[in-house]
Amino acid sequence: MKKPLATYNMETNETSCGDYSKVLWSAILDRRYKCELQRIEAYKGDLLAFDSQNNDVLIYEIKVPISYDGRLGPDIIDVASWQELLIEKIDENIDPPYVKSDV
Repeated sequence: MKKPLATYNMETNETSCGDYSKVLWSAILDRRYKCELQRIEAYKGDLLAFDSQNNDVLIYEIKVPISYDGRLGPDIIDVASWQELLIEKIDENIDPPYVKSDV
């Protein structure tokens, strides 16, 4: 079972990915959903969303490419596309049942 790997502070809406070796990007959506891109191999990752109000249950996942392998952090174009996709998918899945996957 997949779980969030980034550090999340839901009260301050802050996240931390560490050194980008496992988590390339993380964000909090609507002060509820933990979103992150976990590396799975060079140039590829799992884009994931977890519901923090439901025991961090995985509500969405999809495999995505990582531009330039994200060695120094995520590419701004990648981040914009990940955010847009997650907002759309989370809005579609506001009510359980979970998990929807495009994997």
